[in-house]
Amino acid sequence: MFGTSVLTFSPFGMKLEEYIGIPEDISITKIQGQTFPPSGYSQSLPDYATEEKIHSWISNGPIPTISVGQALGPGALVSQLVLHLLD
Repeated sequence: MFGTSVLTFSPFGMKLEEYIGIPEDISITKIQGQTFPPSGYSQSLPDYATEEKIHSWISNGPIPTISVGQALGPGALVSQLVLHLLD
């Protein structure tokens, strides 16, 4: 199963920090290297991707990926950008 998602934040709506659940006044250096519970930003993780396993994967180095996912994200992003610009 492959997939991607695009999140768009309006200047008048919810902020990214609020969506993920981090304080708005925290500096980038304080959150650098931290992981956040995937339940805060993803609703469709496979059953095997538990929070504990995700922490383990990240702490052990680069996470392998399949190139299809790398192509889906930018394609969806550009499509949303064009739709936004065309109103």
